[in-house]
Amino acid sequence: MNSTYYETFKSAFMADEPELRKIAELLTKRIGSIDITASCLDNVNRSFNSLNELMAYQNPKTQEIFRIQFSARSEDRSRSATIELSGRPSHAITINITARDDVVTKLRSEVLTTLEGMHVWYNGLVQVDFTRVATATYSIAVFAILLVGWRVSYLDESIVAGFRLTLKSWATFLLALPLTLMALGAVVNRIRNHLFPEAVFLIGQGVKRQKTLSYVQWTVVVGLVVSFVGSLLVYFVTT
Repeated sequence: MNSTYYETFKSAFMADEPELRKIAELLTKRIGSIDITASCLDNVNRSFNSLNELMAYQNPKTQEIFRIQFSARSEDRSRSATIELSGRPSHAITINITARDDVVTKLRSEVLTTLEGMHVWYNGLVQVDFTRVATATYSIAVFAILLVGWRVSYLDESIVAGFRLTLKSWATFLLALPLTLMALGAVVNRIRNHLFPEAVFLIGQGVKRQKTLSYVQWTVVVGLVVSFVGSLLVYFVTT
């Protein structure tokens, strides 16, 4: 009797040769012969007969790999497995294994252990949707204003009139604010995705690109954040 294990989850990852080779070896050992397909930015799906052939790919910027799929099937077709490492559009890792129950259990554990070693330190950051954060912030602000208005309604009529006048003067701003916040959130998402990509394949020229990006991440972005936080701490301590 065969069992099937299927799971897809979002996770930022960095895949280099040891992890990719480990996945290929696991599928070959537990399932059978494998096929490797890489989807690239030039809208071409490239097939590779072996991991060595994949690692020999130049991976130029205009033809950069954004998704790799490992497919394996036994000769008698009783076992099959697919592991997809995707940067877009799904930004997810997908595992699909069909085989005997003991094979599924063993392979699942081995694959997940391998994938754990591919997680990047900024995984939590890429899970944040800043457009949703902006929308939630606006909703909380509106709720707070309504709450204040409700409390003010019990005060002196002159105070109520002043509050209403203030709201009218800010009406255009409040109406435009949600669109502005959503647009700002989308811009932040785009910048974040560029500086902290969800899928990195250290293949060919991708190795050099990642070294440059890593320098920017730690020296520029993290450096600015640490400097800003340090300045705030100094300000609060000395005032």
